[in-house]
Amino acid sequence: MDRVQVLGDEDGNGYGHTGCINALSWSQDGTTLVSSGDDCRICIWRPNASPQLTNDSEQEELFQTSLTLTTGHTNNVFSIKFLPYTADMKMVTCSADREVRVFDLGKSNGSEDRLRVAGGGSRRWYERPESQCCVRVLNCHTRRVKRIVTEDSSDLFLTVSEDHTVRQHDLRTPHHCRPSGNCPAPLVKLPYSLSALASSAIAPYYFVVAGEASFGHLFDRRMVGRILKAEWGQDISIEDDDATTRCVRRFGRLKRGPKERKSQTHVTGARMADSNGHDLLLSYSADAAYLYDIRDAPYEPPQRHNTLLPNNEVSRTRNLWPRPSKSNKRRKLSNGTANPDRAAEEELLGIEDAEGEPDVENVEEPGDNSPGPQPVAAETEEEEEEVQSTSETSTSTIESDEEPASYTEAALQSLLDAEMTDAAHIILSEDDDEDSDYSPEDEEHAGGSGDTNVEEDYVHEEEEDHVAFEPLKVPMVMPRRRFAGMSNVRTVKDVNFLGPKDEYVTSGSDDGHFFIWKKENAELVGVWDGDGSVVNVIEDRPAIHSYPMVAVSGIDNTVKLFAPTAGPEREFNHTGRSESIIDANQSGAHGVYVSSIELALLYAQLRRRGGAEGRDDTCRIM
Repeated sequence: MDRVQVLGDEDGNGYGHTGCINALSWSQDGTTLVSSGDDCRICIWRPNASPQLTNDSEQEELFQTSLTLTTGHTNNVFSIKFLPYTADMKMVTCSADREVRVFDLGKSNGSEDRLRVAGGGSRRWYERPESQCCVRVLNCHTRRVKRIVTEDSSDLFLTVSEDHTVRQHDLRTPHHCRPSGNCPAPLVKLPYSLSALASSAIAPYYFVVAGEASFGHLFDRRMVGRILKAEWGQDISIEDDDATTRCVRRFGRLKRGPKERKSQTHVTGARMADSNGHDLLLSYSADAAYLYDIRDAPYEPPQRHNTLLPNNEVSRTRNLWPRPSKSNKRRKLSNGTANPDRAAEEELLGIEDAEGEPDVENVEEPGDNSPGPQPVAAETEEEEEEVQSTSETSTSTIESDEEPASYTEAALQSLLDAEMTDAAHIILSEDDDEDSDYSPEDEEHAGGSGDTNVEEDYVHEEEEDHVAFEPLKVPMVMPRRRFAGMSNVRTVKDVNFLGPKDEYVTSGSDDGHFFIWKKENAELVGVWDGDGSVVNVIEDRPAIHSYPMVAVSGIDNTVKLFAPTAGPEREFNHTGRSESIIDANQSGAHGVYVSSIELALLYAQLRRRGGAEGRDDTCRIM
C-alpha cells in the first residue's frame, strides 16, 4: 500500500481546502468522499471520469471535486457524515460553534453556484452558498459539538458535545432550539466533557461515549429512561439524570501511559466494529489504543489482606460490633492508616465516616447459630462511656451503608474545581515524571508490536481512579489488546478499524505518520507518511467497493489517498524505519498535551502574574 493521490492543492490556491481537515466521510457505496475542517467548507470528491496524470507528480487524479459548499459555520467543523438512503444528497455537520447543520444538495437548482478556477484554468469547480442547501440548523447543544454517528435511517443521528450530553436528532420532528429551550431531552448527561462517540450498525441499540475521564461508558438504548424534568422544560442536574443509571459497562485501564499525567487522562477517540458489533477501540491521550470486547466478564481486583496486628486496647472494643459492608471500606495505605486523599474526597462528597472505624480485617464473625455479637459489661464508668461512644460511632457507620451518600452537583463541581486547580499547578511545574505509573519494566509493553494479552499486565496492579469522581460505578471491562508506537499528544485523534472484516486497527500520530496493526495479535503491519505535521483522521472506504482505499487527513490542507499498489513501495511507506519512529514517539519528542481547561487556567495565571497583560487573545483551542 502506498499513496496514490493528494486531494487539493498545498499551495492554497483555493482548490480543495485552505485549512486543517478535521472530518472525512465516505458514502455508503464508496463512490463519494466528503471532507471539511477549519475553513468551514465542504468539499465533495467524486471519481474522475477520465483520470490523468497531475502536473507535479506521476499520480493519476482518481478523484476530483466539482462542487464545494460554504456551510455557514463560524468555527471549526469537527465531523461530517452522509445520511443513509439519500443517494449521497444529504449530509450533516457539527462544529465548534455549537451548531449541527443539515444539508440537502437536491434543494438547490444551481442558480447561485459560482464558478471557481485555479491552476491556470486546469482546475474548475463550483462553489455553492449554504443558503441554497442548508435545510436545518440545530442548536440543542450549549458547547462545542465533536462527533456525529448516523443510524439506519435518513432522519436519525446522534451527536456528542462538550456540554456533557449525547443527543438523538430526528429530522421528522420540528422543534425550536435556544433560546426557547424546548429541545428533546438528551439520551445521556455525564458530569464531564465528552468528545468521543461510537456505535455499530450490527447492534445499533449500543453506543459508547467517552471524553475527559479515564473510562469509556457503554449505554444500552433499550434501557435509557425518560428524563421527565427535561421533557417539561425544567433544568436537570447530574443527580436528576435518570439516563446515567442506564450505563451497563465501563471500559478502562489500571495504569497510565509512560508520559501521561494524572490531569490529562482522557479518551480522544472511540470506534465500534461494524462487522461484529462487539469489538471496541478506545484511544487514550499520551498513551495507546486499546481493544475491548463488550461481552467480556467484568474485571475483579485481587483481594488484599492487612497483615498488621491491631492495637490491643482498641481491638477489644472494635470486636464488639458487626462487620460493615465492603462498600464502606476505606482504602488503606501500607502503614495501615487511612488514605488521606480518599478521606478528603469522602469529606467533600458528604460521606459520613466515623473516627475509630472498625478494623474490618480483625472483626470476629459469629457462627451460624450464634445470636450475634453481645456487648460485654463495662468494668468502670469511664469504660461504659467509651463503649457507649463507640456504639454510637459504629451505628452511624453501619447506617450509612443503608442509605449511600448521593453525589450532589455542587459536590461534583467542587471536585472538578479542585482538579482544575491541580492541573494548573502541574502545568507550571517542571517535573511531570513523578505522575507516571509506569516502571522501567513497563517500557517493553510500549513497543510498536503492542501487547497481545493486556490482562496479564494488570493482574498485580491496583485499580486507580484517574478522575476525582466516577459516579457510574458499573462493572469495568479490561482491554484485550494494546496498540502502541504512535504519539497521541498534540491533537484529538480518532482510532479506526480497517479491512472488510475489521481485521486491522489504525491510528494517526503526532509525527505525521499513521500506523496499522493486526487486530488479532497487535502485530505492527506498517507505518506510512500521511501528513506533513499530524494525522488525525483515517477513514476506510466501504468494503462494498472492489478497490480498497484509505483516506487520511490532519493539519495539512490536503487529503491523502492510500491504496494497494503494484511494484516496489514508494517513499511514503516508512515501515522500514518503524523502530526509530517509535523510539522518537516514546521519547516525547512531539510535545506535551495541554487540554483546553489547562490552557485556560494557565492563561489566567499568566495574566495574574502580568505575563500576558495587553496581549490580544486570538488563539483558538482545538
